Amino acid sequence: MAKLAVLGALPLILSACSDRLVRSVVVHDGHVEQQTITVRSGVPFTLTASAIDSPSVSVLAPEIGLAPIAVPNTQAPPPKPGQSLSSADIDKVRLELGPVAPGNYRITVVTGDTVHSVPLVAE
Repeated sequence: MAKLAVLGALPLILSACSDRLVRSVVVHDGHVEQQTITVRSGVPFTLTASAIDSPSVSVLAPEIGLAPIAVPNTQAPPPKPGQSLSSADIDKVRLELGPVAPGNYRITVVTGDTVHSVPLVAE
């Protein structure tokens, strides 16, 4: 009976998670692929971070409560015909953040000895 209760609650948990805004920071071969990330102010959101062929990546944004976190590296498999890199199995760090006040913030991405800055705009 307990198994049925847990399994019965699973769709509710999954549907609640799917409504949350998800934004991503992707570092590919040492380069950050996002120019700007935009979120709604006052609403919690999820930030995912992944590193593809980019060892030693960390992400931080102290203004919004994100302490430095290491991002695992994924060696990009050669894509098969008709397959994009995004459909490959990429390791991600999933961070639950917010809500943040309206304004402009910085997400700092450190790759090796290079520091990148991605603007986070809360509207």
